Amino acid sequence: MEDGHHILVVDDHRDIRDPLAAYLKKRGFRVTTAADSLAARDMLLRNSIDLVVLDIMMPGENGLALCRELPAGTATPVIFLTAELSDQKIESAQEAGLFGWIKKPYRAEIFYSQIESAFRSH
Repeated sequence: MEDGHHILVVDDHRDIRDPLAAYLKKRGFRVTTAADSLAARDMLLRNSIDLVVLDIMMPGENGLALCRELPAGTATPVIFLTAELSDQKIESAQEAGLFGWIKKPYRAEIFYSQIESAFRSH
């Protein structure tokens, strides 16, 4: 996908965040990473982000809280990356503005299809 979409990957685990960023870069995306919600907020303020891949369970502020605070009126899709996929988490994520979710551990092909779907819809 050589269209220059800019993706922000937010996950507190480097062993998830870095390989995911490398995979997305190989697919032609511009990628910025953040290890927590504070760094993600800074990246969102300083960059034009087209899609956010966001871990739900992070130390400090979780991904749901960050998603709820994304600037109102933006059409930035959010895909949650989570190890826990309970009905309650899905409902909370939908209320926070999620586009989709991927369960950890993830398969690259399924992850990529979610991203393609997000860009087709927005």
